[in-house]
Amino acid sequence: MAIQDTRVFDISAKSQKVSFKGRVTWAQVTNANKFGNWSVQFYPDTESLERLRELMLKNVFKKDDDGYNLQISRQTKVEFVKGVETALTPVKLTMRDGSPVTERIGDGSDVEITCELRRYKIPNSEKFGNAIRLYSIVVDNLVPSQYEEDGGWDGKTN
Repeated sequence: MAIQDTRVFDISAKSQKVSFKGRVTWAQVTNANKFGNWSVQFYPDTESLERLRELMLKNVFKKDDDGYNLQISRQTKVEFVKGVETALTPVKLTMRDGSPVTERIGDGSDVEITCELRRYKIPNSEKFGNAIRLYSIVVDNLVPSQYEEDGGWDGKTN
């Protein structure tokens, strides 16, 4: 059983913040998903897609009818020391004008996400890789969500 650390982790001094524009679906950023993470499915715009590809990330790109996308998440807690869990700060959410986001972020909302770009050691190797962790979301165009807080559809149509 892990011990709970009383500190809250925000961002590593060794990491850097990087921002990307695009749209999101399946935004679960006010309550953690079933895996204990805050997460979004992110569809970067053309410029952001190229920048993300240049980073050679551990995060996996997929392509569907709506374009290239990747799931970006932030854990609610991390085990920095074996057996000791440290809470992470929640995803910071604001509208472009700085006001708080007052409703769930719906599929197709235009956003600028900021991520923590961090290096990690590739297991069983002397090599390092890059990964991103969701840090904040600034909403440019909020599309109302059609999903309940628990992830179920609320029955509304567009």
